[in-house]
Amino acid sequence: MLLIDDSDGRRRSKDEIAYLQHNTAPGSITLWGTPGVLGMAGAHQGWILADRTPEQAYDQMRAFDDGLPDRNGRLLPRPSAEA
Repeated sequence: MLLIDDSDGRRRSKDEIAYLQHNTAPGSITLWGTPGVLGMAGAHQGWILADRTPEQAYDQMRAFDDGLPDRNGRLLPRPSAEA
């Protein structure tokens, strides 16, 4: 698993993942970003402190991480019912 929020880092990681898949490298790799992690955490009671929503936690984190883009009022992704 990779956790990258920087847009250039995500682009480079996607290129590397595609290369590894093309060359049938063993194992698997998943690229995550903070919105996805917080969205997953929001699906589990108690994973985010003080009953914050994932969006509230993200907005608080942005004050300390200039690599996190503004979510422009959008909701964070939530895991599907099958997950």
